[in-house]
Order: sequence, then structure tokens, then C-alpha cells
Amino acid sequence: MGSRPRRAAGLLGRPAGSGRTAGAHPGVGGPGGPWFAPALASAEPTDPRASLYGRITPVVRRPVAEAAPGRPVLGMADAVVLNDPVAGQGANTAARCAAVYLRAVLERGEDGPFDEDWMRDAFERFWSDHARHATAYTHALLGPPTEHALRAMAAAGRHPEVARRLGAGQEDPSTLADWWYSAEATDAYLAEVSGGGR
Repeated sequence: MGSRPRRAAGLLGRPAGSGRTAGAHPGVGGPGGPWFAPALASAEPTDPRASLYGRITPVVRRPVAEAAPGRPVLGMADAVVLNDPVAGQGANTAARCAAVYLRAVLERGEDGPFDEDWMRDAFERFWSDHARHATAYTHALLGPPTEHALRAMAAAGRHPEVARRLGAGQEDPSTLADWWYSAEATDAYLAEVSGGGR
């Protein structure tokens, strides 16, 4: 091997040889971005035809199945709520699902019963508390950014509070529900942060 540094393929949406980021995820590289952003700042594709492709069909499945007659099983995380990995919510969702299910087990106690109704209730808590928000966040990142999302990302460069809030949304997408998904709510929040202007 030569002394040429290794380059990551397709990172940060950078076209080969452009020297610019052409569509980076809002959480990468800006204020409040992840700790590894500086390491990726000069990343370039490995060759002019390098790219990253993939396809996941998001799906929400029934949470309870039968392993054998009369033996229900409760699915969790990606087994029941599968999202595209674009938002990086897989491990986050699995950990939160485990926490919700553990809380449900502890509340029920060792005498149970851990029947299908209990399983459905446990899943509904997981869906309500976390999975629906992770799903909405993921879907928002699958298409081109909306105009109000672009305004929010631009504001994050000027207002650390907005950058922190976007970063918090990566960890806990439920924190985005009251402002990120509608133009009116986003603009109202940005006006509040900037003292009335954008």
C-alpha cells in the first residue's frame, strides 16, 4: 500500500472531486454535530463512481405473534418497527424499546400474566413514547428537505440553541414533534429564538 490516506466512500454526500459537501445530514459537521464530524471534514469518495445505495421498506408489523399454538411472543425494535437507517435510529429505538418493555414487566410483577393483552399494551407504550417519533423523523429525512427544515438548519448555524435542539432530536425524536414537522411551528420557534426575525 502507498502512503495515500484512506478516504471514505460517499461520506457527507460529497461528489467526487468537488471539495464541497453537497447534502450533508443536518447533524453532521455543524454546531452541535457529533464528535466525529471533524474526522470527516476532509472525507472524499474513494473514486469518481463511488456512491452509497440502499433500500429499506419501512414497515410497522403486528407486535404479537404465535411461536406455537397458545405461545404468544412479543416482537421488539426493528422486528416490529423497521425504519430506513438514514436517521440512525435503529440502536436508539432498540434500547428505548427494551426500556419500555422492562418497565412494563416490572410494573406487572413476577406473577404476570404476560399474555397477549399485556404484550399489546407494552408495544402501544413503546409506539406512543418513542417509535412513532423515530418513524416520523426518519420519514422527514427520506425526501428533499422542506423549506422550513432548511430555515431551521440555517438558523442552527447562527443560534446554538437551535443546533442543540436539532442534536437532541437525533437522540430523542419526540423532542422534534412540537416544532420540526410544520412550517408554522418551525417559523414560530425560530422567531422566538431570534427575537422576532429569521
